[in-house]
Amino acid sequence: MNYNQFEHLVFEEFLEDMINPWASDINSGRIVTADTEEAKSLVMRTILHESGGLKYIRQVNAQGDYGPGFGLISMQRNRWFCTWSAIDSRKNASPEWEKLYHWIRTEVMKGQYDDIEELHWNLGLNVVMCRLAYLLVPSTLPPVDLDSQAQYWFDHYNQSPEELREEREGAFKRTVNNFGIK
Repeated sequence: MNYNQFEHLVFEEFLEDMINPWASDINSGRIVTADTEEAKSLVMRTILHESGGLKYIRQVNAQGDYGPGFGLISMQRNRWFCTWSAIDSRKNASPEWEKLYHWIRTEVMKGQYDDIEELHWNLGLNVVMCRLAYLLVPSTLPPVDLDSQAQYWFDHYNQSPEELREEREGAFKRTVNNFGIK
């Protein structure tokens, strides 16, 4: 298997084995509402798009060159550090955030690594970090419809300039539609 590609990662299995259980685990007894249909849909669609349809475990551009993103979620270093910084500052102010922080460190990351490169192999961490990136956005999650979620993804996850909005949102929708997701 090519290090940068999954050959047989099936969407239905990924949803059933990764998204649903991790969403439930994040949600149980913590402040993060992760198992709503809106949250699961947005995380799954983001992962589908950012990974080229569950094909790549790092960012790859149209020419096949590697970009700065890590994991199925193509998370870039600045978002990784901003997300951890936000969690770190909240954990000191709230017992709920402290509980979430320690759960991620001990249960998701198993206390072994503290680096963005873990996104290359830890699929659960991809799901959790994608959900947390959206959790830190002050606006409400969009409804499950594809147009709303593509716009929300562009506004809060994608890091392209505004003039690329139509192109990027279109690519997001095409990737999701290729999987037949409603």
